[in-house]
Amino acid sequence: MRVEYKDKIFLPCMAHQMNLVFGDIFKESTIYKNISTKAIRIVSFFHKSSYFTGNLRDEQMIIYKKIIALIRPGDTRWNSYYFCFHSILKSEAALKVFEFF
Repeated sequence: MRVEYKDKIFLPCMAHQMNLVFGDIFKESTIYKNISTKAIRIVSFFHKSSYFTGNLRDEQMIIYKKIIALIRPGDTRWNSYYFCFHSILKSEAALKVFEFF
C-alpha cells in the first residue's frame, strides 16, 4: 500500500548523488581515470608491503616529523578519493625517495 504525503517534499540523498556524479567523472575522464589508477597503485603498494611502509614512515619522520597515512579510496565514497590524493600530496617529498614510481 502506497501512502501519499501531499504536504511533504522528498529529496534524493545528496551524498548518493555526489557519489554518482564523481563516479561518472572518473569513468568519463581519461585524465582522472589515469590519476586515480596511479594513486591507487601507489597506496596499494605500500599497504601490501610492511617493509616499504616502514621505510616510508621513517622518511616521513625525517622530513615532516610525523607519519602521514596513505588513504585507500573506497568506491562508494567520493570523498575518499580526495583523501587518497591529499595523503599522497602531503607525502610527496617522502615518496620521491622511492624513485621507482
